[in-house]
Amino acid sequence: MNTQATAADPRARIIVALDLPTRETALALARELSPHPGLLKIGLQMFIAAGSDIAREVRDLGGRVLLDMKLTAIPLTARRAWTSATYSGADRPPTTPTGGTATAQAAGR
Repeated sequence: MNTQATAADPRARIIVALDLPTRETALALARELSPHPGLLKIGLQMFIAAGSDIAREVRDLGGRVLLDMKLTAIPLTARRAWTSATYSGADRPPTTPTGGTATAQAAGR
């Protein structure tokens, strides 16, 4: 992971979507951008197609990972999903405001 990226670095606010057709093309882009000071987003489609290891592989290339899974389920489900997602190497919880405050708070625990 790029430890030189800080909040003061405007590049740290950039999120690059790895919404590509295959795991190989997503990893190729992650390699090209590494070490990227911002976040590399893995969406639900890529996560399902490539498996949970895709997050760990991107992180191992020096990327910080944002899982964009649109979890809007019950708070306990969101918390359990985020707990599982952390084992994949993700840096940010896979939640959105549409899940409500309770879901967002549960995922953050």
